[in-house]
Amino acid sequence: MLNAQAVAGYLQKNFYESDREQNFDYVVVDTPPTENVIIRSVYALTDYLVAPIIPVKFSLDGIGNMLKLIFGMKQRFNPDLQFLGMVPCKVIGKADKANAEDDRRLRQQEAALQGLLQNPNYAALMLLSKDKKLVGISERQIVENAINEGKPVWKVTGPEAQASSLEFFAVFDAMENKMGGF
Repeated sequence: MLNAQAVAGYLQKNFYESDREQNFDYVVVDTPPTENVIIRSVYALTDYLVAPIIPVKFSLDGIGNMLKLIFGMKQRFNPDLQFLGMVPCKVIGKADKANAEDDRRLRQQEAALQGLLQNPNYAALMLLSKDKKLVGISERQIVENAINEGKPVWKVTGPEAQASSLEFFAVFDAMENKMGGF
């Protein structure tokens, strides 16, 4: 049975220390949307945290629990943890809708996101660009291809690669802006 201290020690020794030697400015760790010992360990070790959210009602219903976990970890284990905000992901773009099902999903996402933005507690926690625009990542096949190939999306070729890369870089810029930049 793993405990948080064992996982944190493993991550510290095998991941964070080796990456420091490579002189990275940032290391992005994408974790699944579950609460377990590995997630808690990552939260206990990280300096900054961004929470991707899928703008559908079922996913948004879990935001309160996610925020309790994040701020609970900050309070109990990592007072230096800075929550940068929530980022909508897997968003269907207006230009991407190809059929009635995509149109229905787009309307549902727009309604869910509007509901989230109308809640002042949640709206204040959204990650915004320097010019105060909401940043997010569209649902695109190229993102899945990049994950399957083990590459960043900006190193994968395909018809959606440039648009997707720009979205990721906009999110990274917003994160860097909120962190104070380098």
